[in-house]
Amino acid sequence: MLEFLEGFLLGLAGLVPYLHTNLILQFLGSAPLAFVSALAASHAVFEVFPAVLFAVPSQAHSIAALPAHQLAQQGKAFMAFRISLYSMFYGLVAALAFFPFYYLAAPAAYAAFKPFAGWVLLALVVAFLATERNKVAGLLVFALSSGLGWFTFNSPLIAEPLFPLLTGLFAVPALLYSVGAQWPKPDESETVEPDRRLVIAGAFLGCFSPFLPAVNPALIAAAAFLFLESSPIGFIAFSSALAASKIFYDAVSSQLIGVARSGAAVALAAEPVKSPFIVASATAAGLAAAVALALLFYKPAARALSRLRLRYFNWFFLAFLAFANFLLGGWEALFVLGAASCVGVACVASGARRSACMGSLIAPSLAYFFLLA
Repeated sequence: MLEFLEGFLLGLAGLVPYLHTNLILQFLGSAPLAFVSALAASHAVFEVFPAVLFAVPSQAHSIAALPAHQLAQQGKAFMAFRISLYSMFYGLVAALAFFPFYYLAAPAAYAAFKPFAGWVLLALVVAFLATERNKVAGLLVFALSSGLGWFTFNSPLIAEPLFPLLTGLFAVPALLYSVGAQWPKPDESETVEPDRRLVIAGAFLGCFSPFLPAVNPALIAAAAFLFLESSPIGFIAFSSALAASKIFYDAVSSQLIGVARSGAAVALAAEPVKSPFIVASATAAGLAAAVALALLFYKPAARALSRLRLRYFNWFFLAFLAFANFLLGGWEALFVLGAASCVGVACVASGARRSACMGSLIAPSLAYFFLLA
């Protein structure tokens, strides 16, 4: 119980942008199963706060940071928090319901789906580009972000490529374009509930993340964003449930089949004593407890931010993002941040859909399926 509590409390580090689980575990070394499980679970939930308030992407909330922050800028921060947190909880419930069928069907389903995964992804890209109203701008942004993503993920010098890439593509443009704007007072009357169908779909796809090396949750969310961009509430519900399910199944799979798709899962798989029950229980309890705690504090956090002067705060936060990326990845990460910011700003200025920037994640995966697999 003490190990669980210590890990859960350390997960509050998710409130700090870029202080992610992998970085924490590097300093801790070997840690008990319950500690690591609770840390990963609570950290993922508390990452909702910087995602909604500052559009900062994270391991759990990659692309969802953009629509969540856009809702907050419209005075709907309470809605963004509520949808994110409740979807994570419902996603956990769905993941637990899927668990008995998971190991019976998943390996066979993966073997049947794998040869067609690349073609399915390619078809989604073609369908997206065909429905893009500004086809020239959309294709150009998609191509630029694809090239940048290929370079970033194939650079041996960048340890955490996802953070500078997504921060530049989404967080920096959002902060730049809101400089001088007044943060609206959050509407406290919003009571929107997440779409249960999208929650179940996200949780179901999260079950397969341990089996698909190139189809990680960020990529699944990116593919969904191509078609759910016009429905930010639906996309947040889908990606939040996906994140919760992925965390649960990553942890359990590290014990049952020895597959590790995250830093926390690697730490769990490295432990000599295997206990799927402890890991499953600690992860589920950590997610549920963190959601309950976050529901108590999201309203005061949104109210406090509405009192800030964005003209000064945004410049300060942009400087913080640059400094944090430099600490994590040095000059290489700073270069990626700058290049991605240029692509993100160009996307907004050209009128292309923001989802065109998802080429940064989709193109490397297409290369994996057609060139490396």
